[in-house]
Amino acid sequence: MRNKSYYDRKRRTADRRYQQRQINQRNRRPRRHSVSPFWIIFVVVIVLLAIIVAGVFLKLHKNQRTDDVIEDVILEEDSTLEENIYYYYAELSTEDRMLYDIILKGVCNCDTSIFVNTTDTDRIFNIVNLMMADHPELFWIDGSCQTITSGDRMEIKFPYLYTRSEIEHRQTEIDYCVEEVMSKVPENASDYDKVKLIYEYIIDTVDYVYGCEDDQNLYSALVNRKSVCAGYSKATQYLLQKLGIQALYVSGIANGNGGWDNHAWNIVRCNGAYYHVDCTFGDDYPGAGYSFNELGIYNYAFLCIDDGMISTNHKRTDTNISVPVCDRGDLNYFKLNGMYSEVYDDDVDHNMKSNIEEGNRNWMWQFSNYAAYQDFLSNCRYAEYVSEYLNASSQIRYICNDDMYYVFYWY
Repeated sequence: MRNKSYYDRKRRTADRRYQQRQINQRNRRPRRHSVSPFWIIFVVVIVLLAIIVAGVFLKLHKNQRTDDVIEDVILEEDSTLEENIYYYYAELSTEDRMLYDIILKGVCNCDTSIFVNTTDTDRIFNIVNLMMADHPELFWIDGSCQTITSGDRMEIKFPYLYTRSEIEHRQTEIDYCVEEVMSKVPENASDYDKVKLIYEYIIDTVDYVYGCEDDQNLYSALVNRKSVCAGYSKATQYLLQKLGIQALYVSGIANGNGGWDNHAWNIVRCNGAYYHVDCTFGDDYPGAGYSFNELGIYNYAFLCIDDGMISTNHKRTDTNISVPVCDRGDLNYFKLNGMYSEVYDDDVDHNMKSNIEEGNRNWMWQFSNYAAYQDFLSNCRYAEYVSEYLNASSQIRYICNDDMYYVFYWY
């Protein structure tokens, strides 16, 4: 018979074997290595840096693309400025041109701050005004700005009216409209032909709507097709500049349907001389409220006229900005087309009667002076000639302008 010590040894031996098997099983399992906190932080930092770099790259790429779109419109070639498309830029000194270029570049980039090496606030405000008068395509600013002087430098801040993405989208829409207009211009068109075409295009496509959206910039006229005088004038200026015609934006007051009020129009350079052009007044009968579109004719009374003619119902108010003299009346539409005279005589009557006999339902004429104009109104035979030609009575309508001495008759 075995004693107790024998069994104790057997149990201890079994316990050791069991413990060894447990150890062996643990050794066969995959080991879990502990990770140092340093490496965890390192990996997280690397991932975050990669995300930031990628975001900055994408933003810069997008911004550069937007800058390219905007700058291509304004600063296509340095030669554009050298060719004197921009009247006020050409009138500046070399030093002021440098400031003008810096400000224009900053506005094109939508920079939040533009720095210039001057502390003369009045000088900067004047340059900004001239830049706005030269560049109607800057629809994302209204010309207002804030200046902060520090040392011998000045910081300029513009309140941008739209985001960069909105500017890019709107510019694409404007470009589409410009392409549409450019396709209508004959290859060998003269300066006058270009000005007349744009005059007619604006009258045909834009409606005068007071208080409409974006009415102070060219987007309202070219894209929305609804604007007021500011939009009319900036759209006209921009399209003419695209055709290589120097055009100025002119502000002042004018005597329209509601009396004297704030107004804007253009001065254009045509065949080397300067003339006034007002598409807004051309799109209406001042003092009567009739639209040319309703009558199917154009009012060319405000196409390429001189200072004397425009001054009868237009006056400039900003004397701080000079404009070129417009002292030639050779492109007056009435003169060019044999509808102009110094007196009312048989030649005027003959022209009127021939016009009716040819089947034209409207007739227009301009006199050089008030006396001849009044003589015509007192003795006009238009209704008589219409009745004679049609052999029947017809409703005759007419509009006359006591300032510029022109008349429109239609039936």
